[in-house]
Amino acid sequence: MKITMHGAGREVGRSCIEVQWHDRRILLDCGLKINPDQNEYPTPIDKPEGIDAIFLSHAHLDHSGALPLVHHEGVNCPIFCTEVTKELTQLMLKDSWKIDRIEGRSMIYAKSSIREVLNSMQLSQSGVYKGIQYRLIPAGHIPGAVSVHLTYKGESLLYTGDISGAQTRLIHKHKPYPEVDVLITESTYGNRAHPDRSTVEKRFAEIVNQTIGRGGSVLVAVFAIARSQEMMLLLDQIAPNCPIYLDGMSKATTKIFLRHQETLRNRNLVKAVDRIDMVTSWESRKTITKKQGVFLATSGMLDGGPIVSYLKSLGQNKNNALILTGYQAEETNGRRLLSHGYVFLDGKPMDVTCPVYHLDFSAHADETILHDIINKTKPKFVITQHGETGSVKSLAAYAEAKGCKAFSPSTGETIIIDDVI
Repeated sequence: MKITMHGAGREVGRSCIEVQWHDRRILLDCGLKINPDQNEYPTPIDKPEGIDAIFLSHAHLDHSGALPLVHHEGVNCPIFCTEVTKELTQLMLKDSWKIDRIEGRSMIYAKSSIREVLNSMQLSQSGVYKGIQYRLIPAGHIPGAVSVHLTYKGESLLYTGDISGAQTRLIHKHKPYPEVDVLITESTYGNRAHPDRSTVEKRFAEIVNQTIGRGGSVLVAVFAIARSQEMMLLLDQIAPNCPIYLDGMSKATTKIFLRHQETLRNRNLVKAVDRIDMVTSWESRKTITKKQGVFLATSGMLDGGPIVSYLKSLGQNKNNALILTGYQAEETNGRRLLSHGYVFLDGKPMDVTCPVYHLDFSAHADETILHDIINKTKPKFVITQHGETGSVKSLAAYAEAKGCKAFSPSTGETIIIDDVI
């Protein structure tokens, strides 16, 4: 078995792992890393026409955003995923294409590649393809997300994708995993534990109520898929009398979730949506920021989207508050704000003087859950990826201590595994 990290090696972003398995070649995800100047894509795939299948774990762009590029370069094969993932991926790819054009990034694939990628998607949860037995296991994280369990010629592999080890207000945690020979696991929080979710929710409520109580407004930076809907459910409970506004791609993803409520843990999303004011134009954005309220806006790492407009309007008033609700990757505005107290907007630094809070509402498994997965799947080989260097190395060290042969490769590196069985 030969495993090549075309992305996500000691980094969070552009997940794309090639597995050459006897006479078969597959890709596990195919994402990009969004950067202000030019997106980063997976490293080149040798003889792309030889890829037999792609297994797509979920719709986030760091897992799906390079699908049109590799199709443009010659990968032409089935893409196995869930129905919700297909709908969300369609939304994300089209929006990414539009933003790249607006911001003047190099267009490195034709728009028709998006349509062709979507036509290649196979909505099958389990089956056999070219001798590879596959099963897509619900992974939590976001609606439609899966881990990929593969068996071929008596050998087994589990790719976790992004997984959630705890229930949220919106979704269930991941389903149980079988024992496998090879485990390829995310490691975003491979060296630390999350705080108790109820404690984080309590702190969120305190910040919202204190800020509203002093006459200020609350700006909540959210990811469009799942985090915004989870915050809507929470706000519906803790702030019943305060105006709540939703802006950005979250509006479209919410509609998809309402069409697929069978994927949700909490069916109260309809009720929460009913009391939300959807922001539909730049003009209304300017008007509502003169009022008091809670503003949910993308992007969750403060890199583009309507959150930029709200930061300009609300971020320099000390009566207001900004809440970051998720992971802030390296070199993003969110990480820059936490480390240095300012963001880059329109190419210029801007100080954010309102109180800033970073709350751990992560949809990724922490080290406790990741250790448990290693213990229960009992792999002979573990590849840790999708994490910064400290996280992937820490999780690999744990796997080694448990008797596994562990690797924490960098992007561009290839691992050869002999004698899997």
